[in-house]
Amino acid sequence: MVDPSDSPKPRKKYRRRSTLPKRFSHLNMRERRLGELVSSGKLSVSDAMRQAGFSDTSQSLRDSVNKGDIRQYVRWLLDTEGGSPLEAVRVLTGKLKAQDTRFFQKDGIVTDQRDVEAHAIQLDASKTILELHGAFPDKQEAPPPPAPPKLTITLQEVTLPDGTKGMQRVVEFGGAA
Repeated sequence: MVDPSDSPKPRKKYRRRSTLPKRFSHLNMRERRLGELVSSGKLSVSDAMRQAGFSDTSQSLRDSVNKGDIRQYVRWLLDTEGGSPLEAVRVLTGKLKAQDTRFFQKDGIVTDQRDVEAHAIQLDASKTILELHGAFPDKQEAPPPPAPPKLTITLQEVTLPDGTKGMQRVVEFGGAA
């Protein structure tokens, strides 16, 4: 006979507490996965979409992005992980002083190493900071090019005082058309 105390006890069903705010509870697992992949910064958005299981023509994703749900979720993820705008500014200002280590070798043996300024990284950081400050004008704000001046040449048939016929040229020059 089997002792009832030897039988396995039924598992307690319990819900894992989620720290996800209620405003994101309507996002499905694929949308949440996409937000996590994008916020990690390791993949491009299109690669993250493919890895999360979305096709390029996914209507549900388009609807979520248009409502801004996934964008808000990515912002929330970044804020909870310390990726606030202030932290981004700290990282950018640190890149203004970026350095690179150069190794010099002869016959396959490293003879010297030096820390030098990483100009490409510093330039990219400077451009990003200036863009954030609005130092570059928007491309859409450029005024349209001026219209070329209007030039009209008209030939008229005229009768001269001696009775012969000839052509008279009338030239008009004005502003824009």
